[in-house]
Amino acid sequence: EFYYSNYTGNANKIWKTELVNNRWTTPALAPFLQSPWTIEPNFSPDGQSLYFVSTMPDNPPGPPYNTNLRIWTMDKSDSGWTTPHVLQGPFSDSLKMFPSVASNRNLYFTETYNNRGVIYKSEWTFGGGYQTPVKLDSAINRFMSQAHPFIAPDESFLLFDANPEGPPEWKSYIYISYRNQDGTWQEARKLPATINATGGEYC
Repeated sequence: EFYYSNYTGNANKIWKTELVNNRWTTPALAPFLQSPWTIEPNFSPDGQSLYFVSTMPDNPPGPPYNTNLRIWTMDKSDSGWTTPHVLQGPFSDSLKMFPSVASNRNLYFTETYNNRGVIYKSEWTFGGGYQTPVKLDSAINRFMSQAHPFIAPDESFLLFDANPEGPPEWKSYIYISYRNQDGTWQEARKLPATINATGGEYC
């Protein structure tokens, strides 16, 4: 199964295609409840959970929709996907984007302040769920804005995009940071020009 964001007119929703008999089916709207702004799907490494962000209300169906993007998730079951639910607990209602989850379920995401992206991590503990998100240190959050983290399944490295110059350029490049054995992060470095060819690389 392949899920992706598809912007059409005034809506940006998640679409789906499946590999059946070695051919991809015609893409269609993903078969779960969505608001007009439901985007950025990301599987857990084992494929058993799907995370995304949406302006859906807590008790769908129907408006009023939330004004901010929040992180939602659903799980695989024998009969298909469970009903999506918003992550509760320590997650505030401020705008969140691009959830990425490691094999141990630790969650990385972007939170925005005044159009500036900051990357956070929320640790998962069995029995305790997700813990209060913590902003990653200045090895990661050292630019005018950084966003769209993608964590390796074993948390050995983190990919993200950043705008090092800020306005008026607002160029975006892909960066990588490796995690040290003590859990700290090495200073992020820009990937080479074979990847960052235009100054418009992100996600």
